[in-house]
Amino acid sequence: MDPYADTLQRLREAFSTGRTRPAEFRAAQLKGLRRFLQENKQLLQEALAQDLHKVGLELLGIPSTRSLPCPAPDLTLNSLSTAVSL
Repeated sequence: MDPYADTLQRLREAFSTGRTRPAEFRAAQLKGLRRFLQENKQLLQEALAQDLHKVGLELLGIPSTRSLPCPAPDLTLNSLSTAVSL
């Protein structure tokens, strides 16, 4: 027997009740996060430098040429689009 069958069944039941948020809501939240990160890039960099005594985004493994302090919102938006279209 599949050890995940029970979990999968519970997830499907929860989804069918409408308790989950629509993909459009999730996308709007991710876009808001992206906007927040863009608008506060300098403040975030300064806080990281003060707290961790390191400068720039390189401490996160992100090249300083990136327009975002974190690529996660864009990556997640792409994944969301792919998952919803399945």
